[in-house]
Amino acid sequence: MILNTGTNYRNLYDEPEYYANSFTLIGLKDYPTGTRVSPESSLYVGEKRRISLFAQTADGAWMPYGADVIKVMKKGYLPIVMTDILVDEAIRYRTEMFAGSLQGAPLDGMETEEDNYVNCVRLTISNASEQIRSAAFAVEATQHYTPSSVTRKPLQRGRAGEFTTASVGNGIVLAAQGDDPISISFDGAAATFSCELAPGESASVQLRIPYMPVPDVEALRTGEEFEACRAEVETFWETFLDRGTQFEIPHEKALNTLRASIVYTFMTRDRGEIHPGEGFYDLFWTRDAAFINYAMQMFNYTKEADENLPFFWERSIDKEGGFVSHEGQLDGTGQGLWGLYQYYMLSRNREWLELKYPDLKRAAEWILKRRKTDLPKDDPYYGLMPNSLADGECLWDGSSHIVGYDLWSLRGLKCFALLAEHAGRTEDAAAFHEAFDEYLGCVLRALDRAGADYFPPSYELKGTHWSNIKMIFPFPIVDKDDPRVGATMDRAEQSFVEGVCAWNGQTELILDLPMKAIHPYMSTYITQTRLIQGDYRKVIEHFFAMLEHTTSTHGFPEGIFYEYRLSWNDTLPHIYGHATYMILLRRMLILEEGATLHLGLGLPPEWLEKGVRVRDALTEFGLMSFEASGHEGGLRAKIDLPQRNRPDKVVVYVPEEYQGKRITINGEAGFLPDGRQLVVPAKFLGGSVIIEAGA
Repeated sequence: MILNTGTNYRNLYDEPEYYANSFTLIGLKDYPTGTRVSPESSLYVGEKRRISLFAQTADGAWMPYGADVIKVMKKGYLPIVMTDILVDEAIRYRTEMFAGSLQGAPLDGMETEEDNYVNCVRLTISNASEQIRSAAFAVEATQHYTPSSVTRKPLQRGRAGEFTTASVGNGIVLAAQGDDPISISFDGAAATFSCELAPGESASVQLRIPYMPVPDVEALRTGEEFEACRAEVETFWETFLDRGTQFEIPHEKALNTLRASIVYTFMTRDRGEIHPGEGFYDLFWTRDAAFINYAMQMFNYTKEADENLPFFWERSIDKEGGFVSHEGQLDGTGQGLWGLYQYYMLSRNREWLELKYPDLKRAAEWILKRRKTDLPKDDPYYGLMPNSLADGECLWDGSSHIVGYDLWSLRGLKCFALLAEHAGRTEDAAAFHEAFDEYLGCVLRALDRAGADYFPPSYELKGTHWSNIKMIFPFPIVDKDDPRVGATMDRAEQSFVEGVCAWNGQTELILDLPMKAIHPYMSTYITQTRLIQGDYRKVIEHFFAMLEHTTSTHGFPEGIFYEYRLSWNDTLPHIYGHATYMILLRRMLILEEGATLHLGLGLPPEWLEKGVRVRDALTEFGLMSFEASGHEGGLRAKIDLPQRNRPDKVVVYVPEEYQGKRITINGEAGFLPDGRQLVVPAKFLGGSVIIEAGA
């Protein structure tokens, strides 16, 4: 195969792509594995096998697909990935790929014990020139047991009905069917699909690529048309998305990213076990699972949130009752307690609370046992979590005392105390509220002793920002107006690059090179704090900066080496990042703060020109819907308020141009906003509310 690696093609899709290593994903809901699609559009399947694509140039050389070939999702959010390139301004090559179930298996992994599935790929060649052209696609099946080794096992050709099969050993790794002009040939580990086309003529070949080799080609559903299999997958995901909270916002990228986030979340989940990604992150982490479960549930995937819960105990509980996914990370128990508290607040599942109360209490007691209360009270670390390693703060030697571990442990104690109140365990509630207050006092005194007027990564004043910025979100530990909060946010924002937070750790631990890094999803903790503080301009600025750091298929990374546009460790899509995006967008429009419901606090004003609508959002007060739009030169909002347990106060945020103007609520005139805040009178909280204001 003579290779031509020059860039003699151009993309016909114009979706922006930030990354030089843009991975995406195709797969099925709740199956144990998904197929990663590499920057070069290769499919990463089982047995370390990669299926790589090549296109023939006008001079007959072979061009490997490069990392700059743009990948897009069908409709902008479905896991049907497409590319479209024009080579030498003469030959157009299109690809379309998605995952489907094997013959007789369902598309939902919760309904089957089958682990395998089939990747359906269609390759289409078109002659875009004014003369007859020879053109071809090729695919190569290689195995990569180590990063530096490539094994090419010859493909054994076979025939099954209208499909040509390619096997390695006793298993079929590929089946192909081409249109009449297509001829199929094999050479070693490669299969070639060639044709001669008149001007304007097109020809396609469809491939069926199992994740794991299959003994029988019929398992690959070769008796069904490509379009039928694709329609089945499309209908499944559209139906699934329709079950959840519905967002209608006039920003295509933001909306597609939201929908894609939900799809990615359930493609990477393994039969109810939350995993924050395929590849590097294909395992359970308490810290990630807490946020991902929260995101699922607030978008009204209540049944699925219930399915997730057992794994918090099955995968991370230690012998003393703490949530410890990974040894030495002392934030997991606090994160687990917070995540389970949020589950209860959204579900109000009293039966679950009664059942799991002993386990929740044991986890809270785990925190108390870990605190260093055996030291003299004047010791600078009295009452804190012990020194330990911290990956996020990049303090790996274990000698530092991590502020974020204490913040999360405090949050866990407070959340358990509130759960005890809901369970009617008044003595436990009082004891753990008291323990929280005493523990918080220790933390604040330790900060004073360290000379820190902010929350640093460690009391030794070492490390990079991570959990130290989480003193307000996702649950407040101190008052949002505490000077330390503002000072921490200011310090973090001063580090921003490209509108998101810098991560100043030892990047050679990740890529063997010192590189500058940024961390988009970590920035959301700053954004969420600014949201609660009411600084909506910063919220909107941060939100759009986060969106700019997604792939062309709307995938979020973990960290980024921004000088090279590289997502570290190829962790795309990273589901923790998707969860933080889902949570942020929802809270920008609908935010619970204690007994108060805030609506439109972070809503970009320009979105009102075409209107926004949220339907069936699950809140801590129950289900609600909310819509707002410009209306004949004015403003109109309709709110179906939650009624399960009503909020004490509802605040609607109006654009600045309506400040000082009288507003009508349910036909009753004379209401005046205080700045941007319009408090809905208590007499209207029993149902629907219509708010109108003139220009």
